[in-house]
Amino acid sequence: MTITQPSGPSDTNPTPITARVLSGENLASAGSKESERNSKSKLESSSVAHKKIIVVPEVLSLALPLDKDTRGIATSSAESISQLLQALLSSPEQGAAAPGQPLLQISDDVLHRLRSLAQGLRPWVDCKAAAVRQEKDLYPYFRKLVLFVMECLKALLLSTSIRDHYRLILPYSGVGDFKPKDSLENFKLDQALSIRPWCDVIGDGVDEPCYIDMLAVVEMKVDDTPKTSSRTSSSRTSSRTSSRADGGTFPAGLSASGVPPKSNIGAAHGQLVRYTRQIYEHQHSRFYSWGVTSCGSLVRIYLFGPDCAMSTADLDMRTPAGRKDFVSWLANMCLCEDRVRGFIPSMKHVDGTAGGKGAYWELHVPMLDSHGAETDKTRVYYSREPSFVASSTFGRHTRGFPASASLANIDVPDVFVKVAWQYADRGPGPTRKTEMQHLLDIRHKSASAAHHGVNVPIIVDGGTVKAVDRDGCRVCLTSDTVYGKDIATRYAVVDDLSIPASKDNSSSSVRSRPPPSFNLHLDAPTKEQRLLSLRKVNMLATTPLCQPLSSVQTPDELIVVLADATRAHNWLLTECGLLHRDISSNNILVGRRNTDGGDSEVYGLLIDFDYAINPSDSRLSRPERTGTLPFMSILTLEAHPGQQTELDDFESLFYVLCFQATFGINKKDSAVLKLAHKTMDLSLLKIRDWQGWQEGKTMAGIASDKRGHMSGIGMFVSSIAKYFPVTNSSKSGLPNYRDLKVLSRELYDALFANPDVDEYCRGTSGIVTEAPHSQVGSPTKEDSGLQDLFNDLTLVTVDPMVERAKDPAKKTLVSSFIEVIERSAFLAKGRIAALSNS
Repeated sequence: MTITQPSGPSDTNPTPITARVLSGENLASAGSKESERNSKSKLESSSVAHKKIIVVPEVLSLALPLDKDTRGIATSSAESISQLLQALLSSPEQGAAAPGQPLLQISDDVLHRLRSLAQGLRPWVDCKAAAVRQEKDLYPYFRKLVLFVMECLKALLLSTSIRDHYRLILPYSGVGDFKPKDSLENFKLDQALSIRPWCDVIGDGVDEPCYIDMLAVVEMKVDDTPKTSSRTSSSRTSSRTSSRADGGTFPAGLSASGVPPKSNIGAAHGQLVRYTRQIYEHQHSRFYSWGVTSCGSLVRIYLFGPDCAMSTADLDMRTPAGRKDFVSWLANMCLCEDRVRGFIPSMKHVDGTAGGKGAYWELHVPMLDSHGAETDKTRVYYSREPSFVASSTFGRHTRGFPASASLANIDVPDVFVKVAWQYADRGPGPTRKTEMQHLLDIRHKSASAAHHGVNVPIIVDGGTVKAVDRDGCRVCLTSDTVYGKDIATRYAVVDDLSIPASKDNSSSSVRSRPPPSFNLHLDAPTKEQRLLSLRKVNMLATTPLCQPLSSVQTPDELIVVLADATRAHNWLLTECGLLHRDISSNNILVGRRNTDGGDSEVYGLLIDFDYAINPSDSRLSRPERTGTLPFMSILTLEAHPGQQTELDDFESLFYVLCFQATFGINKKDSAVLKLAHKTMDLSLLKIRDWQGWQEGKTMAGIASDKRGHMSGIGMFVSSIAKYFPVTNSSKSGLPNYRDLKVLSRELYDALFANPDVDEYCRGTSGIVTEAPHSQVGSPTKEDSGLQDLFNDLTLVTVDPMVERAKDPAKKTLVSSFIEVIERSAFLAKGRIAALSNS
């Protein structure tokens, strides 16, 4: 007799992962100290950097201006500046012209300043920087090189027609590291490159940089790498960091960027990832960003896309070729269009103060025709500020704007405009619907939704942002058009490595599946090859306009909103064939409206269908892990090969309730509970273990914790529900979540301890059984005639989480969950009405 154990959860499988931590108002952070969160944020950023930075030498070509004439100006300018810099470095007293070749026609005052700047950066370029052991000693060298380029550009371009999009790129003027004025974290940056109007004075740079106008974060480290010939260091790095087309891997311990993760440049990568996040958080029209690192005299330039950061090989400032590449990038950044700097061309921030309108955003959203088809026209929507901002370095960079189609009504918005990098399928093969297509299906059936008392978002306008490409053609703004088709199809992500395309991984034979996989184990055999994900910059305008989940005022309102989300989820599944797959606190909104009787009522709205899919789709297996870490179902976290079902989403909704009831349903309650949590041993707050990287947890670790916490009603109450505040006295100052606690226990029973399903479907721990596996999940009847078949049985450990996802158990559990939350909402509405009448 043998015992078979189910496959355990694993985080090493090369499975697509679209899991993220809480964004926006992070309720989970209420249970952590600032120093603890900062420390864990640092560790998480280093891990992400190690996985998602890949070397793509062609990345410098992406900085070229789109306009052909401007490209010519930028190229000739960089050539002249590089020649002058070389001349001044070779002979400090040399004039503006090298022997036999005129360079710049500049005034004596400017030439004197250029000599001084060149002399000041000499230690950086003559190999002495290798002996520098303090980071701050490197800061002036970098600053002076940038200022040198800016002074030269101003001198060169005085005789040209100044374009509206020309900008100065200026460094920080201080001598040490600094904290940006608008920083949301207590970390300091080494350097930064800020965008300034072309007419500004260059001076010594920017005195007080802010994330809101930063082109790139700059991280500088002393050189801790083995010394190589300056002539070959750049090419050697390029060779070392390129994977072979036959699937060969880097030496053990190297990341896709070709550097040891614990090296100084590896540490700089972690900081670069962490700080670049705040560029997205402050610049609401930014859809990709630039970055710079310098390890001694070796500089790298990075383009941060939604899936990874593409890095140059080392640009050696000790060589004319390395300096010329860096000078060219700076010149291109000054003269290029805003789109090349990383800004969405259909979004414009307007300072209407002079006209009495104040500052606002113009959002040019693609229009839909009467049949729901996307057109080449756009409709302008106006918004003061986003209600939802991007909060991660990688991913969709989703923003949400309360907006109006009329500038006069900008302060009474009625439309929600969403802007995001959204996944798209790259053929060949069947494609799945985009969020806009899902929304069009919902709009078509919205009358049915209203008839059933279901609230759904209705799309008004939407589509992919259009932009001009490098050939002057108007194209959709996608990752292909941003990177260039050659780069997009040449480089693949294979076990966390960049590899050139071959006949086996070209765009004609491999279809992108969102999202790409990253495998930390570089020695593991290559199982899958994927292109960099195809994404589109989409803008969607929908109604009604609602508020975040944290805008509920009472526990009863939260219950009503969650019940509406459950009802909508069920309607979407049965009427539209749409399974959501990303239930989180960010994707359930709160609406308010007047009833026919003139009263105000609260309702819930389920949004964000970017990861939604038809349940019949064969690609619905859980290894395509989608969701937000604290709310992901156990089997999804474990990448179980079975298909996702509505039970996974309802389990996620149950976890949303647990989080809200632990950390506060709104800002007021969150502030009170945050103070209460400071007085307790935070290790007792077990729900914190669901937060992923914030607690040093892997997906498998979170799944294991959830299995333990959900193993029985007693364990659930003692580890989770115990910390929902319940008070009998209004003088305590604590909110009273008694009804939320009751609901949580009833929902627990419906999902994990339902008496109407077989015992094999209850709880979370494996059950050893002798019954044939085909009969697990339904009662086994006594039959003496089958006795001979049971004489030599294999003991099987049955996973209740797997069994409950099978019919008829699944139907029973879904029905029970809906019944419980609908009954609770009915009672909550009665209490709301009674309170209103009193």
